[in-house]
Amino acid sequence: MGELSWNNEDIDTLIIIGFAENDPEKATVPWALANMELARGKKVQVALMFEGTMSVIPGIADNIVQGPPFDGPLLPRITSFMEKGGVVNCCMPCLKGRVAKGRVKEPVQLLDGVGRCNGFHILEMKDKAKTVLQFT
Repeated sequence: MGELSWNNEDIDTLIIIGFAENDPEKATVPWALANMELARGKKVQVALMFEGTMSVIPGIADNIVQGPPFDGPLLPRITSFMEKGGVVNCCMPCLKGRVAKGRVKEPVQLLDGVGRCNGFHILEMKDKAKTVLQFT
């Protein structure tokens, strides 16, 4: 599954996302807010848990489309967020559960730049964040 490589810096806003293909609206809106927070000059990290971990498997976010007012697939919102300095961390125990169910094949590949974390790290991120938004 790869080594853990989460980012341990201070955070203005932590956004926890637990949705992907299972609910395109709840997968898309948090990324829109994450990008808005970056535009406001905030340090933002996203922690992907549960089904949300699937959104950073290459090829998955290309097929998550909410529709108006969010035109296009989810992937450009994720890549734009990271290109603008946003940090994305994927809960590897959550993803491992999807491997066990045969939904993801090993070795697990993530989008370039996505960190790997676990529950302890997510709690650390929560402690370092001034604000936490949760979509789970």
